[in-house]
Amino acid sequence: MKKLITILGAGLLAFGMFTSCGAKDVNLSWSDEKTNYSYTCDVTAGSISVIDEPTSYTEQENKKAAALLYTTSVGATFKYATVSWSEGYQGQNAQKYEGNKDLYTIELVYDLEYTSEEKATGNIEKQIWRNFTETLYVYKVGDKYFLNPGADNQAEVTIDGDIDDDEFTFSAEVFNTRFVDSWKADGSTEYYKGDSSAVQKAVKIGRNVRNPVTNSPEYVPAFSYSGITVVRK
Repeated sequence: MKKLITILGAGLLAFGMFTSCGAKDVNLSWSDEKTNYSYTCDVTAGSISVIDEPTSYTEQENKKAAALLYTTSVGATFKYATVSWSEGYQGQNAQKYEGNKDLYTIELVYDLEYTSEEKATGNIEKQIWRNFTETLYVYKVGDKYFLNPGADNQAEVTIDGDIDDDEFTFSAEVFNTRFVDSWKADGSTEYYKGDSSAVQKAVKIGRNVRNPVTNSPEYVPAFSYSGITVVRK
């Protein structure tokens, strides 16, 4: 009888271990598997320039005239950047998505200085924004990177290195798009051949953003970020 009890006890123990392992496997399939990554980085190189495209013939000529009278420039003192992304999925019975499009967020923080100098007098007018933050939502599609994929203001982001490595360099244009009637060199509207419909021209324009100092919406030009190098702290 003692021998029978011993055998029975061993059998129950083995069954318990089996069911325990089985339950653990099931729980693993329900466990949180999403990992969020966020790194603060130094910005060690890079420059910013203004994209200044006219939206009409008149504006084009006014800009030409202004360029004879004023010199304008935009400068930035970079403070830091934050690079973040997520992998996996989260929660019991959470929907799992697999594909070839990944989302990365780059927050670039800097002081922005917009300067206009009158050539004749040397008078200088400056507009300075402190802690200006440009948030770039970068989508990796296949082996390329884009801002606003599929939208009118889609822009390709050039990445030198790997965006989830300790260091990489990127360049991108940030703008909104306006479609205007195209014009000829003499200022007349350009039409489709044999048609009265004007040719539409896509123009890169600025955006309304919130001033971090006054907390009020203000218009900023379209920017071109070139050779921005971020190094993980």
